[in-house]
Amino acid sequence: MAGTMNGTFHAYSGCTMQTSLLDCSVTKNMLLESIREAGAALRFELVAYVICRAEFHLILRIFEGGTPLPRIMKDIKYRFSRKYNAGFGTSGTTWSRRYGKKRIDSTANPDAYFKWLIAKLAEASEMEYVKGDRFSSLRQFYEPGCSPMLATEKHRVFEDAGKTDRERRREFRRYREIYRETKFLDP
Repeated sequence: MAGTMNGTFHAYSGCTMQTSLLDCSVTKNMLLESIREAGAALRFELVAYVICRAEFHLILRIFEGGTPLPRIMKDIKYRFSRKYNAGFGTSGTTWSRRYGKKRIDSTANPDAYFKWLIAKLAEASEMEYVKGDRFSSLRQFYEPGCSPMLATEKHRVFEDAGKTDRERRREFRRYREIYRETKFLDP
């Protein structure tokens, strides 16, 4: 597909005017279903996700021949808007027009950035009381036996963080503690 940018991305989008459309489980479930449907229809790998009150965050991997990131985000947001408007008898868009993205692979230290990003999103989701529920897949990086509501793919950085899952989780917990103590900026 021409114009496809391969790699691992952090993509995020906020609700219109930062309203808290995702403040209840009904709308969060609508977004989960929209992400699941997009995953079935388009070509990308979902590595992690967090759904907060007024925004959502995805870590995606796109391969050669995969669906371009703008198309993925447009599809997810469109599917959600249709569900939301049908469910609540409204019309119009529910998302700010633009989405944000950062290509993790192009940072100075992609492995450190990936771990930092997981720590940052985990902290943000706990502040919003997302914690370990089904609206975040981040517990899988810290706790054994956790399986997120949506199927996610293990990223190379997780696999390279140790020889066993226990060692890998210890490494991610170490990054989270560093983040909590320093709130350090992008590595």
